[in-house]
Amino acid sequence: MKPATNQSAVYRASMSYLAKCVKQRVCRHAAQQISALPLADLTAEEVALIKGRWNGFGSEYTLLYHRLYKTMCGFDDRWVAEDAYSPLILRALNPRRYALELSHKALLPSRYPQIPQPRCVAVCHEGVYYNHTFQPIDRQSVAALLMNEEAFIIKPTFDAMQGRGVMHIHVHTKRDVERLLEEYKNGFVAQEVVCQSDLTGQFNTHSVNTFRITTLSINGRASLCGILFRCGQGNTCVDNGAAGGLMVGVDGEGRFLPTAYDKFFNRHTESGNGVKFEGVVIPQMQHIVDQALSWHSNLMPECGIVGWDIALASDGKARLIEINLRWPGIVFEQICPGQPLFGERTSEVLEYARQHSPRLEELVAERFNINVGRKPTINRE
Repeated sequence: MKPATNQSAVYRASMSYLAKCVKQRVCRHAAQQISALPLADLTAEEVALIKGRWNGFGSEYTLLYHRLYKTMCGFDDRWVAEDAYSPLILRALNPRRYALELSHKALLPSRYPQIPQPRCVAVCHEGVYYNHTFQPIDRQSVAALLMNEEAFIIKPTFDAMQGRGVMHIHVHTKRDVERLLEEYKNGFVAQEVVCQSDLTGQFNTHSVNTFRITTLSINGRASLCGILFRCGQGNTCVDNGAAGGLMVGVDGEGRFLPTAYDKFFNRHTESGNGVKFEGVVIPQMQHIVDQALSWHSNLMPECGIVGWDIALASDGKARLIEINLRWPGIVFEQICPGQPLFGERTSEVLEYARQHSPRLEELVAERFNINVGRKPTINRE
């Protein structure tokens, strides 16, 4: 007679296998790029410190990431490697069922009206069109709204990571609008073009340049993880590094660090149009950080880590462009400011992740890139 199956052991084995699959899917391409760089070696003592801290979270890629961080910024066993972060730490901090719904681009204006955002022109969600007050309208009406705008930004509601599908639109004819609605039929949000501050616009006038502010909120305490500033290059309308932009660290008082990076880890002291990063100070930064910490604590308690993309408008006030809950980045978010993501809270985060391990179905969804949980809904109250 065969022994009864140990369901707990099967569950743990399934979790381990799926976690490994997600790590490999996320890290394989990045590891190839990192491996091609001239990297510093780790000493035996450093390897022991890394393995001691990250036991149970990393993979075969962990030491490669730590070699990268040591090369760029110096050794610290608290640097967070991508394979340790994803999927277990990130999914423990931001359960997928919450991350997908709370960060849905089409729903940000209706869900968080208390957060300053660009004026919404129109939205397409689940095949239904809405106006700026999120009242349903027909296709003809949404076309008229878009035609009335001299220019606007349009972006898909899903799968717009790394700026994919984000376009700065100047509409000239009704045919242009119809073509646009067909192209974005799976969902979009159209917003006004933010008139940005001269302080941030000087680095590139074609893109809306933003600050990525990463915050952590667990165990009843919200704290700042780090700030980086991103500016587009050339005529692109997006600012992120994956689209060719530059990224530079900013301290908590708003001072830019002297060195920026591109996605290939090359160093730059000035933007493509010749503006130096060193010496730039954003006086409003502390207030913007305080706002982000308050928003995180009060509006998104379900998620432990948030990547806020915030523009500084010409009136000197912050405008929320996007929130990143599903995949808030960690590599340049650490390299640019030159500090480990979780800093003094690293051990606290690891313990939190151990106590809040993701559900099996969420790892299945992550592995096969499918959605779990209920569909996001429009709130028109």
